[in-house]
This record gives sequence, structure tokens and C-alpha cells, in this order.
Amino acid sequence: MQQGIKVLILLLLLGATVKKSQAQKSGKAEILKVALDSQQEKIRIDFNLKASRKARFLVQLFYSKDGGKTFEGPMKSVLGDAGENITSGKEKKIFWDFLIDDPNFEGKNISFKIKAFLMNPSTKVIPRGGPTNALLSLVAPGVGDMRVRPGGLWYAAITLGAFSTLGTGLYLRTSAKNNYDLYQKAQDAQSAQNLLNKANQQNNLSVVLINTAIAIWVVDVALVAWKGFKNQKLKRQKISLGLSSVGNQTVPTFGFSWRF
Repeated sequence: MQQGIKVLILLLLLGATVKKSQAQKSGKAEILKVALDSQQEKIRIDFNLKASRKARFLVQLFYSKDGGKTFEGPMKSVLGDAGENITSGKEKKIFWDFLIDDPNFEGKNISFKIKAFLMNPSTKVIPRGGPTNALLSLVAPGVGDMRVRPGGLWYAAITLGAFSTLGTGLYLRTSAKNNYDLYQKAQDAQSAQNLLNKANQQNNLSVVLINTAIAIWVVDVALVAWKGFKNQKLKRQKISLGLSSVGNQTVPTFGFSWRF
């Protein structure tokens, strides 16, 4: 633990002296900053990845302990914009749990390199969203599911079912109230009894439908949050990356490094 604290302090001091001009560009990619995330006790690498919006990449992190002469990796204990299905964009972030991958990490003469391998366009993207997508299902059931699990537009059936059930329940409740008002104004006993029976039936059915809609809402929000937490936990596990998972691509489309 003491060694880890010393390394963190050393990295913090080093990160404070890094200049942006030290970033080395390759192709259309650029590392912006390497710094210590003191809360998570990880090294954070900020970078831009410029490419077609439709392109997806396998992003891997490598590091050198001899100033860039040789590199080790890809690193396994990484979070953020690392792994498969990473799209282009600005201010991408990789978090590296360096003490897990290298317990003897000293933080001296370090150089980082990130490689992005173009993935096969036919590779199916699996949604891996986090628990915050439950907020989307709170607005409309089924929407959050599209962000955390495969299925796509099939989850629109949940949205349609929830709103249809709720809408029908509210309509029946309004009709029940109207029929009850007519019952109170009825002039003969037979008409009054018929209106009362109809009002009671509509009210009972509306209660069932509204409660069903609420149940769909609650269950969907809970399941999306649960799946989101599972996805988040999966991202925190060690990720073993290799070229074999990239399909026929064996040459990195972009490569760049950072030294400090």
C-alpha cells in the first residue's frame, strides 16, 4: 500500500509538469493529457480519435518503462474508451489500473501508446450502457432497454404496451366518473342501476389497467438499472484484448503515444 501511495504521489507530480506540446500525433489521433485520477487511483489518458462517424475501433493501451524503446500490452485493467466498438470523438478517456497490471510499477521514464484497430462494419454492436439509462425508461418504458441490452426496436413494444395500458385505464376512469354522474341524475331505478353497474365495472377495470401500467414502468426501470450495473461491472473486469477479435484487420489504423 505504501508503494502504491508513493507511485500515486510521483505520478501526480509528473502529471502536473506535462506539457501539451509533448503530445505526439499519428494520423488523425492525438493524446491530450496523461494524469492521475486520485479518486479512483488510476492513470487517466485523454485523447481525441478522428475518423468516420460510422467507423468503430478496437482501442488498446500499451506502455513503456524505457522511454518508448519497447512497449508492453495491451493492458488488461482498463476502463472507459478502451476495448471494442469505440467510435471517433473528442476527449475520449482511458482509465488504467496500473497496480493491477504491474504491481512493481514505479512511474519512471514512462511512455504510453494507444492503438485503434478498425473493426469489421458487419460486426454487431452490443449495447453496454450503464444504470443511468434507467432514467430513460422512467420517461418511457423500453427506451432504456435499447441502451443496455440487445433487441433494438423490439423494446418499442414495451413502450407501446405501457402507454396503451395507461391510456386505456385513464379513459375508463373518466368514463366511470361520467357514468356515475349520470347515475346520480337518473330518473328511474332501472336506468340508475345500469349506470351504476357500468360505472363500477369501468372503475374496477381502470384500476387494474393503471396498476398494470405502473408495474410495467417500475419493473422496466428496475431491470434496466440492474442490467446497467451488470454492464458497468463487466467493464470494470479485466479485459483481455487481442488481434484475433478484430476479424481480418491486422494493421492499426491509428497509433499515437505520450511520454512524460
